[in-house]
Amino acid sequence: MAGFRLPIETHVLQALGRTHDPANVERAVALDERAPELRNELGRAYLAVGRVVDAQRAFEQALALDPQSAAARANLALARQRGAGRR
Repeated sequence: MAGFRLPIETHVLQALGRTHDPANVERAVALDERAPELRNELGRAYLAVGRVVDAQRAFEQALALDPQSAAARANLALARQRGAGRR
């Protein structure tokens, strides 16, 4: 997508090294609930701490906001794979 930029909240989280702390990413999502990139980051944060069901939900929400997101699609597949391994 031409001119695409990540929300400032994503840049702040990355700069602080806090993209894998779900609480921090949840706060960023609350600031911009319509940002698919933040939903994807939230899913990644949930996966990092083993919250697979929450991760799947976040990736699904990211895809609902941006059905073309290859990152969210790949991450959802990974989360589903990890979830299947827990059964």
